[in-house]
Amino acid sequence: MEKAILLWHESYSVDIQAFDDQHKKLFEVINVVFAAVTSRKNPASRALLDVALSEMVEYMKLHFEAEERVMREHAFPEYDAHKKEHDDFARMVTDIKRRHDQESEAVTVELLKSLVTWLDTHLNGTDKRYTPYLSALNVK
Repeated sequence: MEKAILLWHESYSVDIQAFDDQHKKLFEVINVVFAAVTSRKNPASRALLDVALSEMVEYMKLHFEAEERVMREHAFPEYDAHKKEHDDFARMVTDIKRRHDQESEAVTVELLKSLVTWLDTHLNGTDKRYTPYLSALNVK
């Protein structure tokens, strides 16, 4: 992919392979959205953006459900706060998609940067807090 707004590096790892793989997939989808947004002169970019936004919403839900299920199964003490962050992000992404679908607001690079900032902060902050807890329980 020639245009990227978010690149994976090992500092994002939460030491749970399934979650790292899901995070990498989220990065890929966000980068597809970014490529579509920054190539608006390309006639196919609208269709690409439609598909990428739908994929981002669906994959985000799948990932959040997986993380939340593991946290619940292992009684992670910060589950409620973590879920609230997921819910807030999901509302933001779903709203972006809804406004795009209604053509009431264009998806912009600035909007994507705010998603990337949230994801970076979440991965390096909130998600890192479950790593030692789940690792101590031998969750891989």
